[in-house]
Amino acid sequence: MRCKDKKQVTVLDPIEYDGPEDIFKGRSREQQYAFDHVFNQVTSQEEVYKNTAEVLIQGVIEGYNATVFAYGASGAGKTFT
Repeated sequence: MRCKDKKQVTVLDPIEYDGPEDIFKGRSREQQYAFDHVFNQVTSQEEVYKNTAEVLIQGVIEGYNATVFAYGASGAGKTFT
């Protein structure tokens, strides 16, 4: 997996394939995904907060609803963050 500009993730196809290579002709073995922001394993909690929930606080104070949806592996620190 590679991250580009903290906005895009490229996932490399990990499948080992010993058959004819023409099966992949015209197809990329990479998938690219774009996000508002991408965080890696060394990102601080402060940076995650500033790029996600902080922008919602003023609206909540003004009476608007807000939701933060955290998705990730168990033990990754979603609840703690």
